[in-house]
Amino acid sequence: MEAVSRSSPQPAAQRALEACGFNDFQQRPLSMVAGMGKAPSGYVAREYAPLSGNEPELMTEDPVWMIQLSGEMPDPFSGEVSIDPLCISIDGEGLFYSTGDITLSDGTMYTPQPVPAPPRYSLPSLAP
Repeated sequence: MEAVSRSSPQPAAQRALEACGFNDFQQRPLSMVAGMGKAPSGYVAREYAPLSGNEPELMTEDPVWMIQLSGEMPDPFSGEVSIDPLCISIDGEGLFYSTGDITLSDGTMYTPQPVPAPPRYSLPSLAP
């Protein structure tokens, strides 16, 4: 999987970043990106990120952009805070998946479903 340039991402990578909120509107800093890459299909996404396998939108032969975030990501609408979420961009839409704990709006902690097997690979860090 090829690394994405932080300073000059290719247009498709830039669209994936924007779909996941890395734009002027949400002002999510690129420093939150722990790894990013384009998987050859949704079916292999679990080889690069801790996913449960219960993600029907990833049952596709189409390539998907994967962005692993590091740190806390608050959701201004629900009041929840996700730790180390994963964003997958499919056809210009950013879909978020929990890969770490979530603090619910009432303060309780939620742990995502266990993964059947750890990822075999990691997403590459952003290149300069």
